[in-house]
Parts: sequence; structure tokens; C-alpha cells
Amino acid sequence: MPTQKVVSTSLYYLSFIVLGLVHASLGPTLQFLADSTGTTLKAVSILFTMRSLGYLVASLGGSNFYDKVRGHFILCATLFALSIVLGAVPLINQLWPLALLMLLIGFTEGMLDVGGNTLVVWTHKDNVGPFMNALHFFFGIGAFIIPLIVAYFHGLGNIGWTYWLLAAMVLPLAILYLLVPSPSNTVANNSLAENTDTTASKPEYKTTLIIMIALFFFIYVGVEIGYGNWLYSYVVNLNIGSEQMGAYLTSGFWGAFTLGRLITIPFAMKLKPQTLLWLCLGATLVSIAFLFFQGTVLSGLWIGTILLGLSIAAVFPTLLAFADNHMQVTGRITGFFFTGVSLGAMSLPWLVGQFFESIGPQVMLYMVLVCALALVVLMTAITAYLRKST
Repeated sequence: MPTQKVVSTSLYYLSFIVLGLVHASLGPTLQFLADSTGTTLKAVSILFTMRSLGYLVASLGGSNFYDKVRGHFILCATLFALSIVLGAVPLINQLWPLALLMLLIGFTEGMLDVGGNTLVVWTHKDNVGPFMNALHFFFGIGAFIIPLIVAYFHGLGNIGWTYWLLAAMVLPLAILYLLVPSPSNTVANNSLAENTDTTASKPEYKTTLIIMIALFFFIYVGVEIGYGNWLYSYVVNLNIGSEQMGAYLTSGFWGAFTLGRLITIPFAMKLKPQTLLWLCLGATLVSIAFLFFQGTVLSGLWIGTILLGLSIAAVFPTLLAFADNHMQVTGRITGFFFTGVSLGAMSLPWLVGQFFESIGPQVMLYMVLVCALALVVLMTAITAYLRKST
């Protein structure tokens, strides 16, 4: 692999560690943010919505910039802005100013997510499958580490230091992006470059398929983010364990999630994306069924959490690789997919928060089950559509 590809890919991997750290930080720090703003869990759950609204804006509008502006310049500016906003979070003691900061954090997350996924496709073209899985593996590393950081600062009596540490970690990566050339838009160059034969072999855009894949992303978020962000509160409110145990279980979920992405990298090289997606969905349903029977006992919750993390790990990157097999992926199309992600992240975790205290923490498991069943139905519909259109 050429040196520039290695360096660029390494930067994307580091960016996704940052993305995982930031993305998974809200759940374990939610109670701290509720206490610091003098609000309840129901009220503070608006932070999920505001963060996802910012992510949605980035997906809808910001994604087009990657087709027009050097991608590494955009990522550099995004990381600088993220560092500033993260550093301000512990200083806020009112809900709505904090919600505004979460809106900005969500926007930077969306720009990082869309940019990383788009640029890794442009860098590796038709060989993107294993690199896409590896990219999201590094997201899992960040998500695995952050609950341990929260638990550490909880022990020191100041969870707010979590955000200051993240702010300091982001800056060096922003500077590195200024030193590396950006990859070019493969779609824009296909008519001039050596990829003409490969491009011709791919179908034209299929609006119906794009919408179905975006809907899949929307529902999938209910499983990944809904469980990952509410697990901490689930553990504490059901008295299954202490606050630190809630952090450790959350870390265990993201750790299994990370391990699952590592394990599936060789599978992504051998199996068709559609086959791998079906395997993941089947394992996800089995894991959720186990949680329904054993999810109120600490040992059972640990087992079910690890199984669920392993099961859903490969779904997101595999679906992106699946989409790339059936269409040309531009920044605009990637942004449309991530619009589905942001809408799901905006509504589904917030929905759990509205009933978490009135119905009980088990509402999280009900939502995860409904989302998993909906994914099976939708994947069946996508498979039928592809058979009919070929």
C-alpha cells in the first residue's frame, strides 16, 4: 500500500477513536450532567436529541462539502471546533446552554463520521470492505475506553475532567490533518481515471434502495446507541450494581463491540456483505432474547451485554460496504445515509428517556427488541427488492 494511503488511513482510524470517545461519553456522564444542571434524567435526555440534531445538520448540509472542498481541511477545522466545545461542557450549569453545546458536538460528530466514511471509500475504492470494518473497529476502541475514563474520574470525585481530557486529546490530531494531502473524489474522476471499467459495472443510483438503507441505519441506531447510552442508567436505577459497575458494564458493551469488529474483518474479506448482515441480525435477536430472561441479574446482564456487543458490531460498516457494492458512494449519498443515523439517534434514545422513569428501565430492552425485529423485516424487503430489480 502506498505511504500516503497508509498515513491517511491511520488518521481516519485515529479520528474514529476520537469519535467513539465523544459519542459514548454522554451515556456514562448523563447523571453528572443532570446533577450539574439541577434537572432529572427525563429532562436531561433532551441532550441526546440536541446532539443528534447537530449530527443531522452535518449529514444534510455538511456532507456536500466533501465533494467540493479538501476533506482533510474540513476534518482539521472540525476537530479544532470539537476541542473548544468539549472543554466548555463542564463549565455549564444550566440545561439549555448545555443543550446548545451538545448541538455543536453533534455537528462535529456528523462531520467526522461522514468524512471518515467517505474518504476511506475514496482512498481504497473497491477494496474498501476490510478497511471500512477496521475504521469502525477503532470507533469501538474509543467507545470502550471512555466509560473507564469516566469511572476513574468518578473515583476522583470530578467527572467533568472527562471532557477536559477529551478536549486536550483532539488538538494534535487536528494539526496532523494539515500535513497530509486529501484523497480525491473517485466519482468525479471516474470518467478520467483507471476506474472506468469498475464504475461501469456498478448500477446507477437507485432512490428506493438508498431510502431503504437510510431507514435501516435509522432503526439500527435504536439498538446500538439506545443500549449503549442507557445501559449505565439501567444498571443504577434497577440496583443491579453501583455507578462504577454501570460504567464497567457500558465499557464491556463497547469492548465486545470493538472485539466484534476486529473479529469480523477477515469475514468481511471472505463473505458477501449481505450474508454477514444476516448472520449479525440472527445473533442480535438471540442476544436480546437472553437479556429479556437474564438481564436483571448482574452475571446474566454481563453475558447478554457482551453477546449483544459482539452481534451488532459489524452491522454498520457492513451495510456501508453493502451500499458501495450496489451504487457509487458520494459524499452526498453518505450524508443521506447518516441523516437516517442522526434521525434515529435523535428520536429513539430520547424516546427511552421519556418512559425510563414512568414505566421503568426495562423500556430500554423493549425498544431494542422492537428495533431488532424491524431490522430483520427491512433486510428481507431489501433482499426482495434487489432480486426483483436484477
